[in-house]
Amino acid sequence: MEKKDIRRLSLQEMQTVVHGLNEKDLHVYLSQNVGVLKQGFPGVVDQLLSQPFIIDEMRVMIIKQGHSTPIVNLLPMDLQAGDLLFIGKNSTVVLEGYSDDVLAEGFSMSDELFRLAMGTAMPHSLDGHLRSFRLSLKPDEMEYITQLITLLYDTIRQTDYNSRVFLSLASAFWWYLDSLYSSHVQANRQETNRDQEVFGRFISLVNEHARTHHNLAFYADRLCLSLRYMGTLVKQVSGRSAKEWIDEALVTAIKVDLRHTTKPLKQIADEMEFPNMSFFSKFFKRMTGLTPMAYRHESTHDSPEK
Repeated sequence: MEKKDIRRLSLQEMQTVVHGLNEKDLHVYLSQNVGVLKQGFPGVVDQLLSQPFIIDEMRVMIIKQGHSTPIVNLLPMDLQAGDLLFIGKNSTVVLEGYSDDVLAEGFSMSDELFRLAMGTAMPHSLDGHLRSFRLSLKPDEMEYITQLITLLYDTIRQTDYNSRVFLSLASAFWWYLDSLYSSHVQANRQETNRDQEVFGRFISLVNEHARTHHNLAFYADRLCLSLRYMGTLVKQVSGRSAKEWIDEALVTAIKVDLRHTTKPLKQIADEMEFPNMSFFSKFFKRMTGLTPMAYRHESTHDSPEK
């Protein structure tokens, strides 16, 4: 099967999968931009078993009981109770099977809401250079991250919840995940090869400068690489072109400004160094299928996490 034929499993699509399920032990909140699984598993994924799909948003899954056997980016895994799996956005996943007694919890956010929650600071392990990773949690680590997921779930289900509280809790969750990754990697003394290291530097530069620097030459110059070599390296390590990474970071930044500020469109275009409004509008529509004005109008009907 060609990649273009693989089903994309966005949070919005997951709403369709979960809709109609009536499992007494299923505690899940799903919206267009947020997914919180406090407890559940089997009925949610039965429809997805043994078929490949692409994950649109980065996700975290923690096995509390039983085991599961996914294939993530062509790498087979056997997840046991106590394992945490991080899956980066645009990853390919196949769920091969799971035990009858499996229970899991998890958390996911759209890239737009993730960047809103994190502000200008970006955890290194979550900046996009890692496609996935697996951690075997200690009991105290498991207990703490479970408490964070419970807080996220309980907060977003309140009828009068405060979105700032939820975003702050989400930020705490992602920073804690980053600290878990860092401590486990240091403990295991896993070395990163040079290509991965250069790719990590590229992603860090993109996250820092994509708002105002859209040209590949800027990043190649900062990395002291030729354009051709940088492009080849990024493609080999990530499976995506350097331009795709830059464009995705840029369109996410535009979405944040359109949805969460009242800046005029021309101000956004100027701040992001577009030569004129026509280029700005054409770029955004090519990336999203909507004009900037249409996206802003659509977003006024949604709260930040809906």
